[in-house]
Amino acid sequence: MNWIKRNLSLIILLAFVVATIVTGYIYYLSDDKSQKLGNFLGGCFTGLLIATIEYLITLDERSKLDKIKALKIKEVLFNRAEESYYRNLIRGAKINIHIMGVTAVRFLQDFAQADSNSSDKKVLFDALNRNVEVRILLPEKIILKNENDLSNFDISLAIMKKIHDLYPSKFNYRYFNHEPAHSIFNIDDETIIGPVIPNLSSKDTPGIHVLNSSKYAKTFLEYFQKEWDGAK
Repeated sequence: MNWIKRNLSLIILLAFVVATIVTGYIYYLSDDKSQKLGNFLGGCFTGLLIATIEYLITLDERSKLDKIKALKIKEVLFNRAEESYYRNLIRGAKINIHIMGVTAVRFLQDFAQADSNSSDKKVLFDALNRNVEVRILLPEKIILKNENDLSNFDISLAIMKKIHDLYPSKFNYRYFNHEPAHSIFNIDDETIIGPVIPNLSSKDTPGIHVLNSSKYAKTFLEYFQKEWDGAK
């Protein structure tokens, strides 16, 4: 029974092929004396042939869909400007928040404003108080060329120093010495991955929200860890 379930698509395809061949062969052998039978067999042969081709197309589409499902995509973000989307993920964090970007200034200003009267702006502190480990990985200042990035570097560094002083065992940040290429936002067993495009804000670039169990996510998580281990 299990073998049939595993090979059901192949069995159906084989049945279509066999039925088409047999019908076509009988139609080929039929003579003009049996016009009705010939018309019937001809119609059956054409119908089975079309059905076989359509089934092959369906199998091909299903195969492509299975490959997409294997990526374990939760959401495709056409931009990353929706603050509430990230806030909900931070509020649900239980183990870790790992970030790789350019300056992380928008993240820190959106979620780590210690003096804000809004609880929405302090969700990162709530996560740290729940003993969530936070790591932020960024390029060194010398790598940055954009004037806004250079200014934001100083702003984010000042914020991160203050947070690290408050949570020295839970909040850490490091710098790598090369051009940034990827934006990684990992919370527990989920990750949002996007590109870093020169002179374009991260909020205006797309991202893919995937489960860490996918091979796609694992590649980027391994990359993050390797970069973290080699960063200052």
